[in-house]
Amino acid sequence: MQIQGIPLTSTTSFSKLISDYLSDSQDLKAFHNGVPSVERLINQAEKREFSSDKREVLSSALKSQYDGFSDAEGVLMNIDALKNENAFTVTTGHQLCLYSGPMFSILKIISVINICRQLSGNDPSKTFVPIFWMASEDHDLEEINHVFLRGKKISWNTGQLGSVGRMPTNGMNDVMDELKLGFSEDFLAKVEALINVYHLENIAISSRNFFHQLFGKHGLVIIDGDDAKLKRLFVPTMLKEVQQPLAFEQVGSQNRSLEELGYKTQVNAPQTFLFKLSDGLRIRLDRGENSFSLADGSQKWSSDELIADIEANPDSWSPNVVGRPLYQEIVLPNLGYVGGPGELAYWLQLNSLFDAVGVQFPSLILRNSATFMFPGIVKKVNSLKMDFQEVFKSEDAIVSSQVQDQVPSLDMERRDLNRLYQNIAERLVDLDSGLAKSTESEKTRALKRLENLEAKAIRAAKRKNDELIDKVKVILNSIRPNGIPQERQLNILEVMSVFGVEVIDDLIPILDPFEENMWIVTL
Repeated sequence: MQIQGIPLTSTTSFSKLISDYLSDSQDLKAFHNGVPSVERLINQAEKREFSSDKREVLSSALKSQYDGFSDAEGVLMNIDALKNENAFTVTTGHQLCLYSGPMFSILKIISVINICRQLSGNDPSKTFVPIFWMASEDHDLEEINHVFLRGKKISWNTGQLGSVGRMPTNGMNDVMDELKLGFSEDFLAKVEALINVYHLENIAISSRNFFHQLFGKHGLVIIDGDDAKLKRLFVPTMLKEVQQPLAFEQVGSQNRSLEELGYKTQVNAPQTFLFKLSDGLRIRLDRGENSFSLADGSQKWSSDELIADIEANPDSWSPNVVGRPLYQEIVLPNLGYVGGPGELAYWLQLNSLFDAVGVQFPSLILRNSATFMFPGIVKKVNSLKMDFQEVFKSEDAIVSSQVQDQVPSLDMERRDLNRLYQNIAERLVDLDSGLAKSTESEKTRALKRLENLEAKAIRAAKRKNDELIDKVKVILNSIRPNGIPQERQLNILEVMSVFGVEVIDDLIPILDPFEENMWIVTL
């Protein structure tokens, strides 16, 4: 397997917000604590405050979550290490998509493992633990109930509601059976245990097992925030949110500041950052004038009643997309969060909220991006004498470049036109100076007509090259299926079936997120 990096900006268009963040724009310095580097993260570790009591709770909760795992020695060592004041985390997270969903969730985890290795190499006096936060409390079933295999969508048909992590895996046998049909017997013999994890009790437990089989030997600690012990640490912040509309005020203020600078914001300021959890339900908490109620009208509380409910039953409350980052940083001795462009965009809306509750804001690190060039695609790219950077251009741009040699050059005619109209202008200028301007206008129109003829010639050449166009379409459909980046659809199981079951081990030492590359992976 070969891996090479090309500049990420040559393959991907970022929003103005993320482009300016990555370039450390002066306009955004108030919205984060510095563009990340190994040195900056190590310096943050010197200042990161995290009490020994929190460390004990965190370690205890994680040990309970890993109860029953027989092959987790490295993970358990990292969990034990978190009790020490010189241990810190680098974190990423994602929804619990079936079989990890698109490749970018795998690339996120590779990023945090790689970063922790670099940090440990630069400061061996500390322990740096890679964390994957399972967004088990999310209730968007349509986002997680499918997996793609060779472009085919395989869906889990279930009518369950509420937090996806709590959902039993009833009906997953059909998904597993259909998935297995897409692989050879030799490959299935190597990964059958990986595929069969969705026989387990619920989606959260199945997801933990799936990710653990892939990354456990690299020390990845997988955390489920839907945990009573961890929620207890979040109670003081939830109570502050009840007593004062922190999320509404702080995120709203941050959003207005970003919009005044010309940036688009990802999330709106919520009335509260809380949801109510119950069996099969996760319902938004709304703030009224003198009370609180669930969005469906099923329950209502005064402030005192709500405070009592949260104190008595913290595990029945869940943070939303604004509150989850806060919860994460409260329960982890965290230094950095690794996310995609969309995630980093909404994190940039949260700095003032963190300040309001006295929680240190982490460094924001753009995750790795990678494109897997399957052997048949590489053969087509080579046959067109293209480099890998070219394949990220549009179909029209690629085909135009390919047929350019077939279109007669009109450069000589362009030079002749310029000379002709220059001569005309020189002969007419003494008669009437205005005729020189008219001649220039005529020249411009003539050159434009010549340009139009060139465009028509290129279109004609394209029409005569159906085979070329078909080949380009196949290449682009591989790297941008359905018009989206490959890493947003391709699944790790398909990658493993072609690039080998040890592909993750090969990628980890090379995919450095600080280099901001698109990593091209070929056999």
